[in-house]
Amino acid sequence: MSQETRRVIEQYARSHDPQCFAEDAEFTQVALLNPIEGRDAIADMLRLFYQEAFSDARGDLRHVAADTGQDLGFIEFTFHGQHTGDLMGIPATGRTVDIAMLGVYEIRDGLIRRCRLKIRLAARLLRHGHRRTLVLRAVLCILGRFVATARRKSCTDHGNGQPLNLHVVPL
Repeated sequence: MSQETRRVIEQYARSHDPQCFAEDAEFTQVALLNPIEGRDAIADMLRLFYQEAFSDARGDLRHVAADTGQDLGFIEFTFHGQHTGDLMGIPATGRTVDIAMLGVYEIRDGLIRRCRLKIRLAARLLRHGHRRTLVLRAVLCILGRFVATARRKSCTDHGNGQPLNLHVVPL
């Protein structure tokens, strides 16, 4: 199994191909409570980021590693892209983003069964001058059409006065 673990994690690191995931895989963005479940939902999320919402999207690899004894894979990378398409209700800004990410992948039978992805998005958005409300909206809604959370709050975007229905996750 050790060489298979290494092969799977290296293949996914290079391609971000949803076929690397099991049909019933879970993909969790750590700040959110509920995972994205199933290969099709994971494929939708990857398509949104790498094809629809961002042009020239890519993940620049820093490190790829495998713990072959425990069938774990690790990918540290930076997501780069220009926000040129709708991102779940957030209109295109034209801004270029670079977001540091770390993924931990559980691999069994030649497929990724579970992913836990950590991202450094909030700090990056704040540094680029986004209002706090919009940062919260982006962070908490980034995978929002895939995720339901425990508590619900509403706040106002002071830019246009429209209420934002935010799903707030206690950290």
